[in-house]
Amino acid sequence: MKTHILIFSYLIDTHARAVRWALRKQGFSCSIAETVSYPSKQSASVYMSDTGDCSVHLRPVGYVDGDDCQLTASTVRAVWNRRPDWYRFDVSTVNAHDVGACLRESSAFVRSMHCVFSAGSRWVNSLEGQLVGSVKINQLIAAAQAGLRVPETCMSNDPDEVRSFVSDQGGKALCKPFVQKSWKKASKTYLQLASIVTDSDLASDLSIQNSPSIFQSYIEKQFEVRVVVLGDSYKALRLNSQENENAMLDWRGDRFGNITVEECSLPTRVWRALRDTFDSLKIEFGCVDLIVTPDGEYVFLEVNEQGQFLWMEEKVPDIRLLAAFSEFLTGLNADDVHYPTLSDYVCSRDYDRLQRDTTLQSYRQLSLVHVEAEK
Repeated sequence: MKTHILIFSYLIDTHARAVRWALRKQGFSCSIAETVSYPSKQSASVYMSDTGDCSVHLRPVGYVDGDDCQLTASTVRAVWNRRPDWYRFDVSTVNAHDVGACLRESSAFVRSMHCVFSAGSRWVNSLEGQLVGSVKINQLIAAAQAGLRVPETCMSNDPDEVRSFVSDQGGKALCKPFVQKSWKKASKTYLQLASIVTDSDLASDLSIQNSPSIFQSYIEKQFEVRVVVLGDSYKALRLNSQENENAMLDWRGDRFGNITVEECSLPTRVWRALRDTFDSLKIEFGCVDLIVTPDGEYVFLEVNEQGQFLWMEEKVPDIRLLAAFSEFLTGLNADDVHYPTLSDYVCSRDYDRLQRDTTLQSYRQLSLVHVEAEK
């Protein structure tokens, strides 16, 4: 019987650790495979017999928190493709002259390891879905074809095209990155958020040309909605972002949690359109950002194919997203299975270790260069 759940992510990823802990509490075996620490802090081996049977052995090297496990396609029930990384690796022990070759070989090997489980195991999301569903233009096209309103959009690094688009929007448009980034400078942390640009912000050709961005028509909003799609069901929160000046353009600007939130339901038409959008993108799971205009119209902005969702349960405990996601991942909807909550996890030894363990904290510092923070 397939009882193992495999998670591709970082060891310091709270979401991955919380789900691993919740599944283990219910009797599942579950492990985190962190390829970003490969090859210096993680070893992996792929075996194939002369009859075509494959297995993978994952073993941590040099730290004690990683999972040591040997898996086959016949034992893995589901794979959560939470934070896979085929391009960034820990090469701290590699000679500088050999880094290029090591990176190429590591990337090819990690892809091979993924493919062992590509058939016969349930993926959230599939490799194809991840490639298709994570592309912003694909998302907008799929949502528009499903009948959802989307903003008029220009993705470009051409100064003339960008200026023309902003001018057509009345000299004011929204600008946001393709991938949200955070970085530290001195003692401050900076986070890329959506912002308003006007004609006067576009004087420099190089600032536009050196980094493509997403420019969209600015749409007035009454509030925003964050939707976590779990196959044929969903959980949603209404975000009253217009209550706080820092959150008006982008709710992520509310760093101190001042805006009020509440669980909500979607109109049937909107939910059906989202399901059609996900079908087109070939994904089962994702976190969707919607805005609702003063007239009550729902507007699709984007879907984060592997977005953060535990913060929603932190805000509204009754939403029980850790339990809902754990049930969704296993595919088991048994009345006698009661998955733990986020508050249960926060009181656990695993969470305490994540916060306090000096070995893991040291590892956390070494790994921060690999981690992309986003919600």
